[in-house]
Amino acid sequence: DELRSERRYIDAAHDRVVALRDRAMLVAEHAGGGADAGELEPDVLFARDVAVAHSAYRSTTLDLTPDRLCVGRIDGDLAGQQDCTLYIGRLSLSDERGEPMIVDWRAPAAAAFYRSRPGDPMGVRRRRHFRWRGGDLVGLDDEAIDRAALDQSELHLVGEAALLAVLQAPRTGRMADIVGTIQADQDRIIRRPARGLTIVQGGPGTGKTAVALHRAAYLLYELSSRGDQASVLFVGPNRTFLRYVSEVVPSLGEDHVVMATSTDLGPDVSVTGHDADDAARLKGDVRMAQVLARAVLGFEQPVRARTEFGCGRYVLKIDPGAVRTLVALARREPGSHNERVPFVRAGVHELLAADFAHRVRADVAAGRLSVESVPQYWPALDRDAVREFCDRIWPPLSAPEALRRLLGSEVRIRHATKGVLSDAEAALLPRPAAAGWTDADVTLLDELTELLGREEDDEGGTGSRAAGLAATSFQLVEAALAEEMQAALENRTADCPACQLEMTYGRTEDGTLTLTCTNFSCHRNETRPAYEVIGDDAAHFLSAIIEELSDRFADVEVAATRVADRRFAHVVVDEAQDISAMQWRAIARRCPTHSMTIVGDLDQASQPWSLDHWSTVTTAVGAADSELIELTINYRTPSEVMAFAAEQVARRGRTVSSPASVRSSGVQPEIRTGTLADLDDLLRGARAEIGPAGTVVAVVPEAHARPDHDAVLTATETKGLEFDGVVVFDPAAIAAESPLGVTRLYVALTRTTRLLWTVEP
Repeated sequence: DELRSERRYIDAAHDRVVALRDRAMLVAEHAGGGADAGELEPDVLFARDVAVAHSAYRSTTLDLTPDRLCVGRIDGDLAGQQDCTLYIGRLSLSDERGEPMIVDWRAPAAAAFYRSRPGDPMGVRRRRHFRWRGGDLVGLDDEAIDRAALDQSELHLVGEAALLAVLQAPRTGRMADIVGTIQADQDRIIRRPARGLTIVQGGPGTGKTAVALHRAAYLLYELSSRGDQASVLFVGPNRTFLRYVSEVVPSLGEDHVVMATSTDLGPDVSVTGHDADDAARLKGDVRMAQVLARAVLGFEQPVRARTEFGCGRYVLKIDPGAVRTLVALARREPGSHNERVPFVRAGVHELLAADFAHRVRADVAAGRLSVESVPQYWPALDRDAVREFCDRIWPPLSAPEALRRLLGSEVRIRHATKGVLSDAEAALLPRPAAAGWTDADVTLLDELTELLGREEDDEGGTGSRAAGLAATSFQLVEAALAEEMQAALENRTADCPACQLEMTYGRTEDGTLTLTCTNFSCHRNETRPAYEVIGDDAAHFLSAIIEELSDRFADVEVAATRVADRRFAHVVVDEAQDISAMQWRAIARRCPTHSMTIVGDLDQASQPWSLDHWSTVTTAVGAADSELIELTINYRTPSEVMAFAAEQVARRGRTVSSPASVRSSGVQPEIRTGTLADLDDLLRGARAEIGPAGTVVAVVPEAHARPDHDAVLTATETKGLEFDGVVVFDPAAIAAESPLGVTRLYVALTRTTRLLWTVEP
């Protein structure tokens, strides 16, 4: 009876959602039609476009199936009312009379759903979670929060534990939101005010990433409720990780979260190089900021000898003392290095013009020139020689040029590092001129970009700005097209033949429609021509839709900025222990208010530049207000696996603070023997034990990485991910591959939710 009643309520709520969605689509359709744009006044045209955009966005947010609509309910004395019931879901919904049907999980009234507990019921008598399977409501899980009040009411208790049911469900290769099962310790972090640094330390399986993503959605909800449409930046460790979590925030009704890696925050350069560990660690050291500042000063050099320039009948001269004075004055001017280039050039011309005027006056006074035949300074000047001289004492510089010249010159390195780095450290910096940029270099380039500013061209613009904007505009049009295309083609394709998850659309350079499985762990994850998956007729039909959408966007001009050039109201950083001090400076530049949520685990540090203490972050960011919060409960990893992982790293001289697991699988990790040739057979065996619905990967040492195999990853590539089964090949080699190898092994061993095999060669 309880289950049937809840189904009826949710069906009614979904009918209301469908009605509102149809109304929004109708508004968008009528607002977009009518008079031709050329016949409308600009303000009317703008209002029409705003109405269309708002209605289209509203219809998208209302595009929810019943199982995505509601996660549970609470009963009790709530929101100032006695015997009140609140349904909690992914959006706020009211009926035709304006009475609330569903409360948004981020609303203050919904906090009791996550935080109430015996001893502090917050007015809640019963908390109910909904369990869904295949789009159907199949179960209810109740908790008695205030047992005494519950016994006096007519409320009943039914169901099992919702949290454990979710934890034991197979992984899909994509992270799901946890709106229905947020725990009290997690909810307190999610709903914290957005000020200063909130640092969340938590071991494997404590839900750090889920907390970080839901906090991003919550803060956007808070900002929008105040009329602020600011964006939140989410920084993850790598592209694999971002693909894994990319669907969580949109599923919560937010589209103003920008996802990036720390490398995305630097200049748009191709990363093809690799630093040795010692060099990478040094380049991430905060002292490199001082080295780069000194390097820029090294490009601002006065001359040591008098310099002469032709100017018609005269040879004009500039003394070294005058140049030293000019350089000193320029260094005291506000702005970046490149912003002060015009000041230096103007100063040089003032010196030359003064010498020219002095010589003209002397010739007129001596009778060698008549007033009528006085020459003009500018037309007679050898301007190329003057430009070359100015560029010698204060050159306009791009960040790549400056870093290349610094790292390619032992003399410049010696001057820039003197008193900052030791001789041994300075010896790690030189690199061949033809070497490719590394991840650590990108952060140095970003620091130099801040010091140098934009490089101005002859017309006062930025040299490559036009070309960059043109390229960015094209990319944005393509992105807008892809988004429209995905919406138009929704539910028109088959699921992946291998794993039955959805596939996304794309096009090759020759225009061929393609499909790619969204499950990165799927062994059929490769991109395939659409006709191979859905047949020729369907592929032709979808291609026609794409052509129509392409025509719609053909004349669109989009002025866009890269992630690196944007500023954000709040920044969320995951796997924060692997962000270097120099990368923290780059992140801080994107958030002037220094409002950040930082989540990580110092025991899982895996990069040469990784942090060993959270105080490094507060120092690098320069934030005065910070608070450290610890998550101590492991919701993902079985206790057997955590005990095994802690014992394995302890054997190798490392002690970790393992969080307490909430569940036991009853299955002990296995130690097996085998070679690399056996790896595929081992994966098949693990999949057979897990079953077709779960995900299984092998973790191998860096020396045996297989980029062409989606189910074979290195330890660093598994950061932040979770799988039903994990096969760790040659743990000793992983632990020995670098000074941080033991912590990398700890990461690899704690990725599983069910099965763990270690394979000794």
